[in-house]
Amino acid sequence: MLLFFISIYGRYPNFKEVLFYKRFFHNNSLKNLFLEMVRRYEEIENFQMNLSDEELTSYFYDIDNTSCIPKNIFMTLASFDDLEEDSKMNHIKKQWEVLIDCRIHRYNDLQCREMIEKNFDQRVVDAYDKLIPGAFKSDIWRLCALYLYGGVYSDVHIIPEEKSNPNVVLDSADYIFCIDYPTSSKYIYNALMKMPKGSPIALQILDAIVSNVENEYYPICDLEVTGPGVHGNVLKSILNVNEFNEGFYDYSVENKHQSVLLLKHQKHHNRKHEFEYNISLHRNTLFLCRYKNYRREMNMICKKEHYSKLFDKKQIYHNADNADNADKEDVSDQSDHSVEELY
Repeated sequence: MLLFFISIYGRYPNFKEVLFYKRFFHNNSLKNLFLEMVRRYEEIENFQMNLSDEELTSYFYDIDNTSCIPKNIFMTLASFDDLEEDSKMNHIKKQWEVLIDCRIHRYNDLQCREMIEKNFDQRVVDAYDKLIPGAFKSDIWRLCALYLYGGVYSDVHIIPEEKSNPNVVLDSADYIFCIDYPTSSKYIYNALMKMPKGSPIALQILDAIVSNVENEYYPICDLEVTGPGVHGNVLKSILNVNEFNEGFYDYSVENKHQSVLLLKHQKHHNRKHEFEYNISLHRNTLFLCRYKNYRREMNMICKKEHYSKLFDKKQIYHNADNADNADKEDVSDQSDHSVEELY
């Protein structure tokens, strides 16, 4: 196992990675990996810990197995008013609560803007208002929510896979992103992300998006304005890679070491499955994405044109001399928890 890890990543695993593999694969042979890591540390630091094999084994089994995943799961939709009680989106919400033992915080359009206006400078507010597609606005809001409170952002169509153990994965790294393989191994699928509170990565991505909007940027692909393309560009620069590979990465800022875990977003291998895509790690399906009636339901809820059509017509930005305040219309309160409860 150790040689396999080194051959893949070119380094020894850190303690968080050992914890992940120990819990996710339930493999006691990882004890040898842990012991080898300790010996490797002693060799590099030229420092002997003078622990017996029995003591090392005891330390290994004492590694904390208690789940400490972030309890904040953020979701957004133009409005949750018209959802039937037994709707698929409400079923997905319940599955998150049961399988992840978390608190879902669902925000409508008005609440998203209020959060941004209350907590961020005018540049971010102006960028949010300048964008027309709701999906693009959501790209800004989710970064703001994760920066303010920490936790996980998930699109409303993503559901934890009941047969897997997504709790362990969400607890295994400080940051979690998904490689957007259906589009590009250089893109990050920002429909599912985990970040800590006060994340500098969230701020860097947010700043790149705001700059794009201020300059009314029209790239070749619509995903490079606020979505997977710009997320990928920023994260590639941070991790110093040209493209992404599944697995763990180290990230350091201000002498603080954190871990980044990249999962794989891909087309579901079973075309008859209810969900068209999935998110996996080492072929273990962790989340299911986009049920087959999702787009039709979204068209009924969100009355605006799809962002791809607006992009093709070069109509994703409000003109400065023709400000449109339609996006600020009052929408009834649909938050499942007040903002104060997030602290």
